[in-house]
Amino acid sequence: MKHGLGKLPMPRDPTVAIPVWAAALGYRDLHIDRTHVLALARLPDIHRDPFDRIMVAQAVVEDLTLVTRDALIHKYPVATMAA
Repeated sequence: MKHGLGKLPMPRDPTVAIPVWAAALGYRDLHIDRTHVLALARLPDIHRDPFDRIMVAQAVVEDLTLVTRDALIHKYPVATMAA
């Protein structure tokens, strides 16, 4: 989405590059499930972007660290790393 908006330039088409990079780095898909949605309902109302909020909820449930430049995400009770 960010690539399409011109906010994330990439050297190759992301539909080709991302699957190749993900496989090479051993990344796995993280699907949205019921536990993520329930965690989303318990998050404080800090961020208005629903996509960012579901990523925070997933990170909380899965005990993941979010890598982000978004200062609002750093206000949630979740491990973050500045991008």
